[in-house]
Amino acid sequence: MPLKAKVNGTIMRAPLMTLDEWQALQHQKPLVEMCCCETRGYMRVRLGTPHFVHFNRSPDCIWKPESPEHQYLKTLVMRTAAEAGWDADIEKAGPDRKWFADVFATKNRAKLAFEIQLSPITHDELLRRHRAYAECDVRDCWFVRGPVGEDYLDDPYGGIPVFPLRQVQAATEEIQFAV
Repeated sequence: MPLKAKVNGTIMRAPLMTLDEWQALQHQKPLVEMCCCETRGYMRVRLGTPHFVHFNRSPDCIWKPESPEHQYLKTLVMRTAAEAGWDADIEKAGPDRKWFADVFATKNRAKLAFEIQLSPITHDELLRRHRAYAECDVRDCWFVRGPVGEDYLDDPYGGIPVFPLRQVQAATEEIQFAV
């Protein structure tokens, strides 16, 4: 469920809109162009989450399906960065699509990519992606669930800020994670 698209020619980020604003715009049936592959799309709310949907996804589209937990964490990080005074973007592709940040934040000359990694990842893959950011003068920060995140606590490597995530049992239906 992509969270960013061009709506009537203007880039819109679902996490920065209220549900009322989203539904009012959705009711107008605007022209939606997906930022990930420049194909047509539409606006939808599913399980209370506003997002964009491809009409027909391009074979070279860089967006990949994500879990509700991943969507929630991207939204939380983006909103937090924006509230802290950063210019926050979501689902940001780097030059020549060398990288694709879950959340990308800038402030003055600082550039920071946040990665939420809930699916398995190897140390080598994390280092490869870290180097891709470094080549573009972007600092990266990782929130990782699984062995790589846990291992980092015992053996930090490569100067990469890695925060292990673990899901905690919640008394409500809300998704909760602990760092």
